[in-house]
Amino acid sequence: VIDIGSQIGTFTRLALGKGAALVVAIEPDPTNNACFKRTFAKDIAEGRVVLVEAALWEKSGTTKFVVTSRSDAGAVVSEFEPRWNPVRVVDVPTTSLDGTVQRLNLPRVDFIKWAIGGATQPALRGARQTLSRFRPRMAMTMVIDSSSDDPVVLPRLAREAVPTYNVFTCELLLAYFY
Repeated sequence: VIDIGSQIGTFTRLALGKGAALVVAIEPDPTNNACFKRTFAKDIAEGRVVLVEAALWEKSGTTKFVVTSRSDAGAVVSEFEPRWNPVRVVDVPTTSLDGTVQRLNLPRVDFIKWAIGGATQPALRGARQTLSRFRPRMAMTMVIDSSSDDPVVLPRLAREAVPTYNVFTCELLLAYFY
């Protein structure tokens, strides 16, 4: 299971509880990651959880990230909403999903949870090999007021990798791929 936008680990805990052998959690927010590492210290030590401290993007590099007073509101600078109460801007590494799956030598990917707001389009472009190779089921949140989270464009990008994906959207906020 890959938990993209893991925040403090709510979905990671759910996946482990449902029997996931391994959860790869990807999160750029340094504050969330400090909490995540404390919460999942035992699971990380046992190799059941891997935390990737980076923003998911189409390629490796760095980007500016706005740390906010809410664990669910941090964002890459280009997608930042001032109403989210910025605390500071930090440089964070970026990685692609394809690069992460290759670096971790994952033999399979069964499910991906996407919750990265306006960064989903570039992240999907960096996930094409993983999607086409493993055809994982996916659940994706979409931020309705973000031009990057277009409920037509995101399914189209996923279907470029897996043309046979069935897509179910719920109130233009969630998309399920199966």
